[in-house]
Amino acid sequence: MAKVTCTRPNASECINGIEFKRQDDGSVVATGVSPKAAAAFLDFEGYTVEDEAPKEPIHKGKKSIKETENDN
Repeated sequence: MAKVTCTRPNASECINGIEFKRQDDGSVVATGVSPKAAAAFLDFEGYTVEDEAPKEPIHKGKKSIKETENDN
């Protein structure tokens, strides 16, 4: 899913049927937007799209070298 931010000063809180929430800085943000719907916003000035997927650590589930040495 994606996060869409609009910094246009006249941005609505409902754009193309997607609910946006007004931020303190005047921008509006929608979260949980499908990648296909989010991509459509990139054709317009003032919109940015970010991936909401959590970033997984590279070492997830693996032991460090020190932990491996201590197993012996």
